[in-house]
Amino acid sequence: VSKTSAQVVQPIFANYGTIEFKGNVLTVGNVRNRDLYEESINKTLTSMERYITDFALHIQSINGSDVSSVDEVVNFLYDLDVDDCEKAFEQWELMRFKCNVIQPVECPNCKKVNNFDFSDMPTFFPSSWEIK
Repeated sequence: VSKTSAQVVQPIFANYGTIEFKGNVLTVGNVRNRDLYEESINKTLTSMERYITDFALHIQSINGSDVSSVDEVVNFLYDLDVDDCEKAFEQWELMRFKCNVIQPVECPNCKKVNNFDFSDMPTFFPSSWEIK
Protein backbone atom coordinates (compact mmCIF):
# COMPACT_ATOMS: atom_id res chain seq x y z
CA VAL A 1 0.00 0.00 0.00
CA SER A 2 1.52 3.29 -1.00
CA LYS A 3 1.49 6.11 1.49
CA THR A 4 1.56 9.83 0.92
CA SER A 5 3.88 12.05 2.96
CA ALA A 6 0.84 13.18 4.97
CA GLN A 7 0.24 9.55 5.95
CA VAL A 8 3.89 8.83 6.76
CA VAL A 9 4.54 11.89 8.90
CA GLN A 10 1.70 12.59 11.27
CA PRO A 11 1.99 15.62 13.53
CA ILE A 12 1.43 15.26 17.25
CA PHE A 13 0.35 18.71 18.31
CA ALA A 14 1.53 20.27 21.52
CA ASN A 15 -0.58 20.36 24.64
CA TYR A 16 1.10 23.25 26.40
CA GLY A 17 0.66 23.95 30.08
CA THR A 18 2.87 24.37 33.11
CA ILE A 19 6.11 22.73 34.09
CA GLU A 20 6.52 22.42 37.85
CA PHE A 21 9.57 21.30 39.77
CA LYS A 22 11.09 22.11 43.16
CA GLY A 23 9.00 25.23 43.78
CA ASN A 24 9.39 26.58 40.23
CA VAL A 25 6.59 27.03 37.72
CA LEU A 26 7.23 27.61 34.03
CA THR A 27 4.26 28.49 31.85
CA VAL A 28 4.69 27.10 28.35
CA GLY A 29 2.76 28.36 25.32
CA ASN A 30 2.93 29.12 21.64
CA VAL A 31 5.90 31.07 20.32
CA ARG A 32 5.11 34.79 20.56
CA ASN A 33 7.42 36.03 17.80
CA ARG A 34 7.71 33.62 14.86
CA ASP A 35 10.45 35.65 13.13
CA LEU A 36 12.61 35.68 16.26
CA TYR A 37 11.97 31.95 16.70
CA GLU A 38 13.10 31.08 13.17
CA GLU A 39 16.10 33.40 13.36
CA SER A 40 17.17 31.95 16.72
CA ILE A 41 16.71 28.34 15.62
CA ASN A 42 18.67 28.97 12.40
CA LYS A 43 21.60 30.38 14.41
CA THR A 44 22.00 27.22 16.47
CA LEU A 45 24.95 24.97 15.71
CA THR A 46 24.03 21.73 17.50
CA SER A 47 20.87 19.73 18.06
CA MET A 48 21.14 20.33 21.83
CA GLU A 49 21.44 24.09 21.32
CA ARG A 50 18.40 23.94 19.00
CA TYR A 51 16.44 21.94 21.58
CA ILE A 52 17.21 24.41 24.39
CA THR A 53 16.42 27.39 22.16
CA ASP A 54 13.12 25.82 21.13
CA PHE A 55 12.26 25.23 24.78
CA ALA A 56 13.28 28.74 25.84
CA LEU A 57 11.20 30.40 23.13
CA HIS A 58 8.07 28.54 24.25
CA ILE A 59 8.34 29.68 27.88
CA GLN A 60 5.87 32.47 28.60
CA SER A 61 6.56 33.05 32.30
CA ILE A 62 8.86 31.93 35.10
CA ASN A 63 7.34 31.72 38.57
CA GLY A 64 4.51 34.05 37.57
CA SER A 65 6.68 36.75 35.96
CA ASP A 66 6.38 37.27 32.22
CA VAL A 67 9.54 36.46 30.30
CA SER A 68 11.13 39.45 28.59
CA SER A 69 13.93 37.72 26.66
CA VAL A 70 15.35 34.39 25.59
CA ASP A 71 18.50 35.18 27.58
CA GLU A 72 16.40 35.43 30.73
CA VAL A 73 15.11 31.88 30.21
CA VAL A 74 18.51 30.48 29.26
CA ASN A 75 20.13 32.07 32.33
CA PHE A 76 17.36 30.64 34.52
CA LEU A 77 17.96 27.17 33.07
CA TYR A 78 21.74 27.41 33.46
CA ASP A 79 21.33 28.39 37.11
CA LEU A 80 19.32 25.23 37.87
CA ASP A 81 20.99 22.16 39.25
CA VAL A 82 21.19 19.24 36.83
CA ASP A 83 18.35 17.24 38.37
CA ASP A 84 15.93 20.18 38.25
CA CYS A 85 16.86 21.02 34.69
CA GLU A 86 16.35 17.39 33.71
CA LYS A 87 12.88 17.41 35.34
CA ALA A 88 11.96 20.53 33.37
CA PHE A 89 13.12 18.99 30.08
CA GLU A 90 11.29 15.72 30.80
CA GLN A 91 8.04 17.63 31.19
CA TRP A 92 8.78 19.74 28.10
CA GLU A 93 9.34 16.58 26.06
CA LEU A 94 5.84 15.39 26.94
CA MET A 95 4.20 18.58 25.66
CA ARG A 96 6.29 19.70 22.69
CA PHE A 97 5.34 19.24 19.03
CA LYS A 98 6.55 15.99 17.48
CA CYS A 99 6.12 13.99 14.32
CA ASN A 100 5.01 10.37 14.45
CA VAL A 101 7.07 8.59 11.80
CA ILE A 102 6.19 5.00 12.72
CA GLN A 103 3.34 3.80 10.54
CA PRO A 104 1.74 0.47 9.66
CA VAL A 105 2.71 -0.86 6.23
CA GLU A 106 0.84 -3.71 4.56
CA CYS A 107 2.48 -6.21 2.23
CA PRO A 108 0.51 -6.20 -1.05
CA ASN A 109 1.10 -9.95 -1.49
CA CYS A 110 0.41 -11.56 1.88
CA LYS A 111 -1.49 -8.64 3.49
CA LYS A 112 0.65 -8.88 6.63
CA VAL A 113 0.95 -5.54 8.43
CA ASN A 114 4.11 -4.39 10.21
CA ASN A 115 4.98 -1.09 11.83
CA PHE A 116 7.73 0.65 9.92
CA ASP A 117 9.92 3.43 11.28
CA PHE A 118 10.40 5.81 8.35
CA SER A 119 13.20 7.62 10.20
CA ASP A 120 15.35 4.52 9.62
CA MET A 121 15.43 5.23 5.90
CA PRO A 122 18.50 7.34 5.07
CA THR A 123 17.63 10.59 3.30
CA PHE A 124 13.87 9.99 3.63
CA PHE A 125 13.62 13.12 5.79
CA PRO A 126 15.77 16.21 5.34
CA SER A 127 18.64 16.15 7.85
CA SER A 128 17.55 19.57 9.15
CA TRP A 129 14.38 17.97 10.53
CA GLU A 130 16.45 15.92 12.99
CA ILE A 131 13.81 13.17 13.14
CA LYS A 132 14.73 10.68 15.86
